[in-house]
Amino acid sequence: MTKSPATQLREKPPTQLQKHAPAFTVDLLVPTKVTGVITQGAKDFGHVQFVGSYKVAYSNDGERWSIYQDQKQGKDKVFQGNFDNDTHRKNVIDPPIYARLIRILPWSWYGRITLRAEVLGCTVEE
Repeated sequence: MTKSPATQLREKPPTQLQKHAPAFTVDLLVPTKVTGVITQGAKDFGHVQFVGSYKVAYSNDGERWSIYQDQKQGKDKVFQGNFDNDTHRKNVIDPPIYARLIRILPWSWYGRITLRAEVLGCTVEE
């Protein structure tokens, strides 16, 4: 019996994020109140690919980065990603992040790291 991609992903969790693993970086150009992220995988030549979980880092200068923290546990928040290549997955960031740069750091994936993403929020009023 063939296991689903989501089941295979759960059975092989990542041991740790590689230092040089790819990341998806968005420059919002101005400080922005970021309230969420929507992700989706993709299919490449018939092969299902998606990010199963990820962390979010943020910066205002591109030099100093912070990783979004789980407020209750006091450690890096690992967001639930996708379980297939087609479904949209929305994660709310609460409390919101105030930053110019957002970086999605894949934590687990199926196939190759493949990610389509939309950052939700609004510019910070002055």
